[in-house]
Amino acid sequence: MSELKKKSSKTAASMAPETIVVDGITLDRNVSKITLSGLRKDGAVISEIFAKLGTLGVNVDIIVHDRPEDDLTMKLGFTIAKSDLDAAKKAISALVRDQNYRDVKVSAESDLAKVSVVGVGMKNYAGVAGRTFSALASHEIDINMISTSEIKISVVIDEADAQKAMAILHKEFIDR
Repeated sequence: MSELKKKSSKTAASMAPETIVVDGITLDRNVSKITLSGLRKDGAVISEIFAKLGTLGVNVDIIVHDRPEDDLTMKLGFTIAKSDLDAAKKAISALVRDQNYRDVKVSAESDLAKVSVVGVGMKNYAGVAGRTFSALASHEIDINMISTSEIKISVVIDEADAQKAMAILHKEFIDR
């Protein structure tokens, strides 16, 4: 069995106790979200939106793109800093109006937070995402958005649940 195959067969639940998979849990309370639904399914539309935000200096963090069943339209959601929300909403509303994007709905939320489970060891162990989502679900914390990389799982949740989520995930991964 190759070394890569050996590493990928490990799970976070079966690892040796001294192996550190998750190094920490982080919290970002400076999170707002914009969602556009009913967008024409076209890569140029996505490009226009993020180019416009870029010209305003708006840093986009998490992006979620979803194609509804009709295959003609899409839904696009992304997170930005709370301080950028008003400018971003105005710019997007102007773009929707100027480009004549009919039936596009723009919504925004600002009472959000991002909690992240972080660890270099995560790239070699399976099961961290499942444990993260299970821990939050067992305490009735709804996940609004998810973003992952090899070493980080981030969830966007209601800001009111932020401290509770931090404590739950800390207990799940750090206090073991």
